[in-house]
Amino acid sequence: MATRKHKNFEFAGFSGGKDLDGNNFQAFGAFDTPNGHAFAVVGNDRNDSAEGRLSDIVLERLKYYLEIEDEADPAEAVRNALVYVNGYLHTLGRKNPDNRPGELSCLCALFRDRKVYYAWAGQVCLQLFTGRKLVPLSWDVFRDRPDDDTGRPWEMAFLGAEQFLNPGTCKQPLEPADGDLLILGSGDYCLDPDEKHIRKVLSDNMPTHTKAQRLVIKSGREEEEGPAAVLLVGFYNLGQDTRSFLPGEAPAAARPTGKEEKGPSGPGPLGMRSLLWKALVIIAAVFVVYMVYDMFFFNPRPARNIELVESPADTLATEDSLSAAGMPPQEALSGEPPSGQEPEPPAAREAGASPPALPADREYPVRSGDTWGSIYREFEVCSWFIRNHPPNAGKFDRSNNPVAGTILAIPVMYSASQGLNPHYYTEFTTDKVGASCQHANRAFLRRFEESIRR
Repeated sequence: MATRKHKNFEFAGFSGGKDLDGNNFQAFGAFDTPNGHAFAVVGNDRNDSAEGRLSDIVLERLKYYLEIEDEADPAEAVRNALVYVNGYLHTLGRKNPDNRPGELSCLCALFRDRKVYYAWAGQVCLQLFTGRKLVPLSWDVFRDRPDDDTGRPWEMAFLGAEQFLNPGTCKQPLEPADGDLLILGSGDYCLDPDEKHIRKVLSDNMPTHTKAQRLVIKSGREEEEGPAAVLLVGFYNLGQDTRSFLPGEAPAAARPTGKEEKGPSGPGPLGMRSLLWKALVIIAAVFVVYMVYDMFFFNPRPARNIELVESPADTLATEDSLSAAGMPPQEALSGEPPSGQEPEPPAAREAGASPPALPADREYPVRSGDTWGSIYREFEVCSWFIRNHPPNAGKFDRSNNPVAGTILAIPVMYSASQGLNPHYYTEFTTDKVGASCQHANRAFLRRFEESIRR
């Protein structure tokens, strides 16, 4: 589509990657509503031959809700719109199995009073380009599930998969500055983004619709259009030289909290709040005691001189921070096993047998001066796996670096250390994830999860 210009913004979108039947399951839309101007991208990774109309249905239902329901709070409007669409799709799938959604994702944003409110679910991504930096504003949304053969009690939350959905929402609306560019993406664009290419395209003077097309084509292979959708929104004439925002918040569970009914043997809502408050007070007291102990009494081992070894994770710092610190390029770790040991493949199993259990997370309290490099040396887990691990959502600064005083859940199931990850450590050595962990992404993680299920 050609670039559409308005008083304070312009936008353009592009979608690509059709299946053998000519269906395109990636879509985008933009429309004006009483709640503000709405922008949306939809991705549908279907695994059957049913008609590919669900992406269009999502856009139709979003528009219907936002045009009918005029809400005072735009943040509630965009969140409730996704909740409504989720319920509609769930009911549609129950009535007609052919319309049962597969991995259906959606990201919706509202521009109102020079602010952007947004909510999302599934495999989508929202980014802000400031002219120099590309800042992520959303993360994957997960929902609880019973333990399965992967040993993980959660999975990504998609539209229509369950009756209830708790979508990701913005903690604080984005107040863009003149010249800012908002990127709404779905599909392959979000799976394995090439940030250097994205910044290069967005910095060019080409028309906005050409930029969107270039981003979608790059997400494919051999210059073909990838199964992706990209919608770009550029802002101007706002009279704002500075921007204000907080990254979005992705909840861990899908079922929203609501009115609780008193059961025959359980406490009512007031009792539950009282218990929760007491638990929070106890946790806070324990945390204060731990911090005092850690700062003044704890000394795990005497000081000693060590030889610094550069690790792949050190190169994950931003280009700006590396140049500011004057850090030289880093050498790759060899990924060789200890002397005298041969690398072992993931444990083989007989047909029908359960795969070996994945190791549980390790808690790590971040201390002052910690970097991704120091954390990698201890756990041999690439920072991408830690930053995108659901229990760690919202625990990093704006540059996605660890914050002193927080407690991270280290997913040692992705560790290259045989001692921490005895069955699968060879899958995460540097020859697999890359010398600088450049191959650690959602596509890599999906291939690993599929391999252990086989």
